[in-house]
Amino acid sequence: MRLRPNQVCPIHRATSCCGREFIPTPRLIRLGVQRIEDPHHPRGYRELRSPAEMWKLLNRKIVEQDRICPICHEEFTDYNDIVPDPVTVIIDDVDPLINIAGTLRTYGKNYRVLGESTTTLTDLRRSPSVFIGAFDNGWTLRLTAPLRFHFANDKSMTKFWIEDRNNPEKREWLLDRLQQKTEDYKDYAIVARFIPPDTDQVSVVAAGIGRGGTVAAGEFLVNENRMDEILRQLPVDWQKKNIEVVLETQLIQGRSGPPRVKAVHVW
Repeated sequence: MRLRPNQVCPIHRATSCCGREFIPTPRLIRLGVQRIEDPHHPRGYRELRSPAEMWKLLNRKIVEQDRICPICHEEFTDYNDIVPDPVTVIIDDVDPLINIAGTLRTYGKNYRVLGESTTTLTDLRRSPSVFIGAFDNGWTLRLTAPLRFHFANDKSMTKFWIEDRNNPEKREWLLDRLQQKTEDYKDYAIVARFIPPDTDQVSVVAAGIGRGGTVAAGEFLVNENRMDEILRQLPVDWQKKNIEVVLETQLIQGRSGPPRVKAVHVW
């Protein structure tokens, strides 16, 4: 008689005796937080978290935010209402998102927040949209690609810039990733309002090459004084036209300064 591979031997009380070799079962070890290379992200990578790590992050964020929702500014009252956000808002885009959402509430506008991966073309064709962030938002890159001012990068994803279609060799609005690590550099952003042919709906963009540019773009959009300043330079019938603005901001110790207008295009 021969023992089966997993049968316990009544003599030796083992499963690896009597001519049966012990073959260890491979065990899959899954890291709680994995770094995923992503050449389209300014950092060059994204973080993929396990469900357990997502809950740890969620609990930490609740405490850091003083138990206040950063979007609606209401206090959390029931933990069951709080879940790891499937919208996957990029950390760098939180400040502009909060400012823009607050402005929409002030004017009584309803809105919903969607992440890049959960947004479909059908969603964008239903109503006007606001796009925050550039290289961490594929929709921003896609919809602004045909515009005069649009985002570009080199093959190694170490240099990023805003390109002027009328002067494509120009590299004035450029950000080098190595320089970005110093936390003392100039960042650039695009603020635009236009109607893309793919959606046939009004689209607003507030997107910087890096975090500082996106923060400056969000500040520019919600600051009435800065908006009035640029509107005075526009044609009388600007409300019927598309508008694109290039901004510059100086970062010091990782904090962005006030946005400065570098170029304006109306069509």
